[in-house]
Amino acid sequence: MNRLQALVAAGLVAVCPLAAQTAAPSPSLALGAGDVRVVPREDGMHLLIKKGPGIASVMLTEAFELPDHKLATYSWRGLEPNPVNGAEKRLLNGRFLPGPNLFLLSSTVVDDPLIGPSFDIFLPPVLEYGNKTGANARYGQMNWKEELAKPAGKVWFSIRTFAKPYADYTGAYRDNAFEFSQIIEVQATPVDHNKYEKGFEDLFRRLGPTYKAADAADGVRYLKTLFHDDEDLVVCIDCTASMTQDLKALRQDLVPTLGAVMTGLKNFRLGLVLYKDYGEGYVAKVGSPLSSDPAVWIKGFGPAEASGGGDIPEAVIEALDVGSRMFGEAAAGHRVMAVFADAPQHDSPRGKVKESEVLARLTGQNISLQLVMLPVTTY
Repeated sequence: MNRLQALVAAGLVAVCPLAAQTAAPSPSLALGAGDVRVVPREDGMHLLIKKGPGIASVMLTEAFELPDHKLATYSWRGLEPNPVNGAEKRLLNGRFLPGPNLFLLSSTVVDDPLIGPSFDIFLPPVLEYGNKTGANARYGQMNWKEELAKPAGKVWFSIRTFAKPYADYTGAYRDNAFEFSQIIEVQATPVDHNKYEKGFEDLFRRLGPTYKAADAADGVRYLKTLFHDDEDLVVCIDCTASMTQDLKALRQDLVPTLGAVMTGLKNFRLGLVLYKDYGEGYVAKVGSPLSSDPAVWIKGFGPAEASGGGDIPEAVIEALDVGSRMFGEAAAGHRVMAVFADAPQHDSPRGKVKESEVLARLTGQNISLQLVMLPVTTY
C-alpha cells in the first residue's frame, strides 16, 4: 500500500510540522500536528485546519517564508474554482481580488466533530503556484496525489495563518510548515495501552478503512464525521455484552444531537442494523430503514441492549449482508455503511454468508465501507 492509499484508508492524516517561520510571531497563530487532518469525501480530499483563538483565516502556500523575505513564496491555487472555497475572498494591498477565488484559503469556520471549529479547504488534484509573466518569477504545477504515490514521495507546504480574515497581511501572520506523507499514526490509531486484542486490527482493516477510536466517546465523534449531504448512511452496531459502555456513549453523545445534525443536512438518510452473533436471540436485523426522519433511527436504536456474544468474533459480515440490502436500486447520492464495534468478524464463515461475496456486493453497489474499531471495556 503506497502513502496515498494509506492516507485514504486511514481517513485521517496529520502531517508533521517543522519549526515555523513567521513575519509577526504570535503563539496564537501556531498549528500542531493534532490541529490538521485530511478527510476523503465523495467530491475529493478536504484539509481541515483547527481554528485557534487568534486565527481568523488560513491559506496554503508552496513553501514557508524565510525571515529575510528574500525568497518570494506563492500561494497554492486550483486550476478552476471549487464549491468549497470558490466564494472565499482574498484581501491584498487593501483591495479584494476579483472572484471567483482560485486560492486555497478560507475565512469560513465549520464545525468538525473531531477537532472542533475548523477551516475547510478542498484539495484539487493539481495545484498551481507562481506566475508566468513576472520578471524572475517562478511558476509550477504539481499533482500532489501522484507525488505522494512515488516511492519516498514527499510534498512540503505551509499553512499560513492570519490574525485577520481574508488572508489580510496588514495583521499578524505565521507560516506553519507541514509534509503530507508523514502520517502521524497516533492520530489515526491512538496508543491503545493493551485495550485491543492482538489481531483485531488486521481483521477490521481486511474489510476496509478503519478508525481506531481512543474510547467510546471518540468513536461516536468519528461516527458523526460520516454524516454528509446527498448521502445514504447505514450504521451497523455490535450489541454484544462487551459493547455496554459503547451503547451508553451512543445514547449520551449521538441520540440527543441527532435531530439537530440531520436537520442541517440536505438529501441525507440514516438507517440502522443491529447485530450480535450465532446462538443469540438474533444474528443481524434491520433496526430502522433508511429515513430522513431522525425519530425513526432513534426509535429503532431504543431497544438495543448489550448482551450475549460469548466468544470474541461477532457477526459483522452478516450485518453487512443485511445492511447492503437496505439501499435498493435507485441511486441516492453517496452510499456508506459504517460498522461500530469492538470485535471483528469471524475469520472464516460460521454460516452461509461469505465475506468475499458480501464485499463484492458492496463494491458492485458502490457502497463505501467505514469501520469504527472500539477498545474492549469492562461491563
